[in-house]
Amino acid sequence: MQKSNPDNQLKASGRMYNKPIAEYTTAEVGREGENIVRQYLTKRGYTIRATNLKIGGVEIDVLADSNQNDQQNDKNTVTETVLIEVKTRVCLHKEDVENYPEYAVNKNKQQRYLKAAKVIENCFEQVESIRFDVISIQIMSESLARIHHIIGAFEADE
Repeated sequence: MQKSNPDNQLKASGRMYNKPIAEYTTAEVGREGENIVRQYLTKRGYTIRATNLKIGGVEIDVLADSNQNDQQNDKNTVTETVLIEVKTRVCLHKEDVENYPEYAVNKNKQQRYLKAAKVIENCFEQVESIRFDVISIQIMSESLARIHHIIGAFEADE
C-alpha cells in the first residue's frame, strides 16, 4: 500500500554547499537531495543506519529503520528496515515543476534494490521486514525543497 504526501516541503536550513543552487553539478544536486532526506527522515523518527551503502553490487541511498506506522517507535511496534532510493531535481523555473524525479526509478533500479534486500536479509538477523521507499526532492529555490515520499513504492513480487 502506498502512502504519499506530495506537498511536503522542507526549508533547506543546512545546505551542503556555499554557492547558488543553479551552479551545483549533477553530483552536488544528488548529495544535497540526500542531505535533505536525512533531515526529513530524522524529523519523522526514522533511525538512519547507513547512507550510500554498497551491498551486493548495489548502492542503497539510505538504509533506515522505521516502525510499520511510520510514527515514533514505541515498545510495542515492529521495526521495519527501509531501503530508500532518493531522486533529486532542481526546479528553479516554473516549467521545471512538472519534472517528477520519482519516475527515474525504473524496473532495473527496482531489481537492483531487490537484490540488495536479499543480501541484507541473509546478513542481518535483526531484519524482520523490508520495505522499499522512493523519496523525490524538487529543489524549488535556494531555501525550499518539495519532498514526495512514496512509502512502499514497490514490492518484492512486482
